[in-house]
Amino acid sequence: MPGSAPTSARRRPLIALNSVDLPTFGRPTMTTEGSRCPMVCAPSNLQCTKRTPMSEYACYYPIFLDLRNKPVLVVGAGKVALRKTRGLLEAQARVKVVAPRWEPAFQSLPVCLLPRKFRASDLKGASLAFAATDDRRVNHRVAVEARRRGIPVNVADARQECDFLVPARLRSGGVQIAVSTGGRSPRLAAALRRELEQALARLPHQK
Repeated sequence: MPGSAPTSARRRPLIALNSVDLPTFGRPTMTTEGSRCPMVCAPSNLQCTKRTPMSEYACYYPIFLDLRNKPVLVVGAGKVALRKTRGLLEAQARVKVVAPRWEPAFQSLPVCLLPRKFRASDLKGASLAFAATDDRRVNHRVAVEARRRGIPVNVADARQECDFLVPARLRSGGVQIAVSTGGRSPRLAAALRRELEQALARLPHQK
């Protein structure tokens, strides 16, 4: 249209982040090691071949879920479960917590708290499930029962039983960033989150 700005000008990015120096902690980077995804797709025919065993590296798909008013089950009520529950409440999920004992902080949270052991029927209607007890057998049972019902499950003490992982997150205004190492190094993910938080604070839109 006459007088309109060129397409390239209209579509320029809102934020230009030229460089952010992130620590590597002695670990190989993407440029030196290549993709960690175990499946390599050839553009010509879309046929995939394995590069690394699935048990060694999982290829996770990053996604932000809208959990507003969605039912979520948390099994366990210790410190790990408390941290996950608070994150779910921030996302406005409807959280049901099942555990015979719980951290005192749970009593002040807007959750449905069932003071007993886990039952398979607790999963009915759940959109997501979290197994976060200190009992390996209970966590495994939650994972088995959830998967049987087609409910994605996160297991606090067994990455190989997880359908999804909870990344290290940071939020500033309308910007939210998630960092994950595929469950291999939560400490590294937390360190990267802190570095990104500092970089984000230096951007013009944050001042």
